[in-house]
Amino acid sequence: MLAEAEALQGKCTVTPVDWSLALPNVVIAPINWDNLTLSNELELNDLTSGALDPRIVGLIGAITQDHQLTLSSLRSDHSQYTAEGGVSNHYYGRAMDIAAVDGVSCTDTSPAAPCAELATTLAYLPAPANPTELIYCFDVDGPGAAFARADHCDHIHAGYDG
Repeated sequence: MLAEAEALQGKCTVTPVDWSLALPNVVIAPINWDNLTLSNELELNDLTSGALDPRIVGLIGAITQDHQLTLSSLRSDHSQYTAEGGVSNHYYGRAMDIAAVDGVSCTDTSPAAPCAELATTLAYLPAPANPTELIYCFDVDGPGAAFARADHCDHIHAGYDG
């Protein structure tokens, strides 16, 4: 094993991602409303009425400190059930769908696109800040909690279980 490690030494490269995302539950960040685009009045009501889990509000606040975020669904504008028939975390105010990051639609599914970078960043946040439900067009963390679904190639779904 040591011989293999020596053979690989210096051949691996690290590519840092310049994505400064504050950690919710560690840094309380208010939502930067100038960096948030909502798709309808229901989402504004969800955010201002206390209908959302504080982890979702904290995550939105952390992301909007440095990035433009466009949401496509929160609690009131999502169906109660998932495609599989289970009750969605949206129904409990514990999930959000992100349609664009920094003005780039999540339909741009290249690994270096802003949505892919954000999904990857969210996957590697430390607990309890990391979403327990993270769905995108491709698996952003290998064997971790995130997973891919073909019907999520236009948004990032980030949510928390009970």
